[in-house]
Amino acid sequence: MLLTAPTTTTDLLAQEKPPVIDFTITAPPGGMDDKTQVLLGVLLWVVTIGLIGLAVWAGFAFAQAFADGAASRGQKLLFGVVAVGGIMSAGAASWVTFFM
Repeated sequence: MLLTAPTTTTDLLAQEKPPVIDFTITAPPGGMDDKTQVLLGVLLWVVTIGLIGLAVWAGFAFAQAFADGAASRGQKLLFGVVAVGGIMSAGAASWVTFFM
């Protein structure tokens, strides 16, 4: 099947606009939106409380080891782990509030 240049140009110009894809986020049926928000909110609070507890424990462990003159590198890096966990928790909270 041979197509001439004017035919293909006319065919291309006569095309309709492509359909626009709608990216709306819909809640699951059955009223699960509120329950999901509560569950994610409680989970984020548990993570936050855990990170606070870990930071307090790391501070006491580091202070005790520093007073004894034996502060190890792992005790110092634990503060970095707490900081990374806090950043990840804050990022997760942002995504939850964005999508809910």
